[in-house]
Amino acid sequence: MPSRRGSGEIALGLVLLGVLVGLALVAQDHWKQGLSLMGVTLLGAALLRLVLPASRLGLLVVRSRPFDVATLALLGAAILGVTFQVPLPHH
Repeated sequence: MPSRRGSGEIALGLVLLGVLVGLALVAQDHWKQGLSLMGVTLLGAALLRLVLPASRLGLLVVRSRPFDVATLALLGAAILGVTFQVPLPHH
């Protein structure tokens, strides 16, 4: 019988990968692209939490579905909102 244990780690791995790549971009002075990627990644995680069953999401499931979706969506939207409020410096 095949194990479904790893399916939840795939979703978490994708979210972590998006955030880590975003952090790497920020560290390389591409802060707007990095923060945008992190915000979009969190919004994607909220969408995954909304549409997929908890059994397929592993450690992305923290509390109830509404709490997880609201938290991830608010964090993603806040990061994107703040990112696009800061003007790029003129050189």
